[in-house]
Amino acid sequence: MMNPTRPGSIIPQDFLKNLPPPTRVPTAQVDAENRATDFSLGPIPQALRESIQALGVVSPLLLTESDNKGYQITSGHRRLALARELGLEQVPALITPALSSAEKIALNLAENRAHRQYSDVEKGLILYKLQSSGAPDNQILVQYMPWIDLQSSKKLCEDFIRIQTLSLGLQKFLHVGGAPIRKFLTLLQWDDASRAAMEGLAVTVQPGANKLYDLLERIDEIARRENYAPRDLIEREEVQTILAEADLSTGEKYQRVYDYFHALRYPTLAGLQKRLATIQDQLALHRNTRIKTSESFENREIKIELKFTDQKDLVEQAERLRRASESAAMADLVKLFRDPE
Repeated sequence: MMNPTRPGSIIPQDFLKNLPPPTRVPTAQVDAENRATDFSLGPIPQALRESIQALGVVSPLLLTESDNKGYQITSGHRRLALARELGLEQVPALITPALSSAEKIALNLAENRAHRQYSDVEKGLILYKLQSSGAPDNQILVQYMPWIDLQSSKKLCEDFIRIQTLSLGLQKFLHVGGAPIRKFLTLLQWDDASRAAMEGLAVTVQPGANKLYDLLERIDEIARRENYAPRDLIEREEVQTILAEADLSTGEKYQRVYDYFHALRYPTLAGLQKRLATIQDQLALHRNTRIKTSESFENREIKIELKFTDQKDLVEQAERLRRASESAAMADLVKLFRDPE
C-alpha cells in the first residue's frame, strides 16, 4: 500500500551550492551503522577502491549533525567504508542542515544521478525506503522513479517495492546476477517457504538471469497445474540428489535440474527429445556434422550441416554421412519427424 498523495518538499537544484565549504571530519565521528540512505547490495567497485587508495577521498561526503555530537551519512557510505578500511582519520564533508528521511534519500539520489547505475533490486530498495520515509505517492511516481530510470507507473512501483519481501540473501543473489525484475516476478508470488527453497537451488546451480527465468517458469507452471507449492517440487528427492552430486559442475547441475522439470512440464516433448538424442548417438556422425531439426517437432524438415576447412575433411564427413544415411538409425530419424506420435 502506497502513501496517500500530499505535497512534499523537493531539494532545490542549488541546495549544495548554498552549503558552507567542505570541512574535514574525523571518520570515527561518522555513524556508519545508520544505513537509511545506503542502497548498495554489492561489493565496493574496484575503480573506487583504487582511486581512494591513490588520492584519498576527493569527493566530499554529505553529512548531517546528529544528537550525539557526531554525524549521520546522507551520501558517501562506500567512501567512508574505504576510508576506514585504509586507515584514513579524516574525510572531506559537506555538512547539511537537518533534513527529513525523505529529503536525505532525495539528496543522495540527486548527488549520484550522474554516475550511479542501480540494479532492479537496488531500485526496489530505494522505492521501499522512499515509501517508508513518508514520501508521497505522487512525488515517488513523478520525480523519483524517472531519477532511477523507471517509468512513472503505480503498478511498476508496487512490483519493485515487493522485492523487499524477498530474503536479503535472495536479493543479493539477484543483484549480483543483474536479474531484471521481469525475470523473477514469478518469485514474488510464491510463499516464503518456496522462496527459501528456490534460494537454496539458485545458490547451488548459479543460473544467469535468463536461465533463472526459465527455471522459475517451469517450476511455477507445474506447481499451478498440479496444485503443488513450488517448494514441494524443489525438495523432491530427484532434485536434491542432483544438487548433492559433488562431481557435477554448477552448469551441469542446472541443466539436469532444468531437464527434470522440463520433462515434468512437457512429458511428451521430453520423450521425443530423448529419442532424438539416442538416434543422433547411433548415427555416429562426424563431430563437425550437425543435424538441425525443429525443437517442438512441429516441422518435419531435417537439415544436415557440414563444416569443413579442406577437401579431406569434407570427404571424411560425407563418407560417414553416407553410411549413416543407409542405417536403421536414419530411418528412425525420418520416422520420428514424419510421425512423432
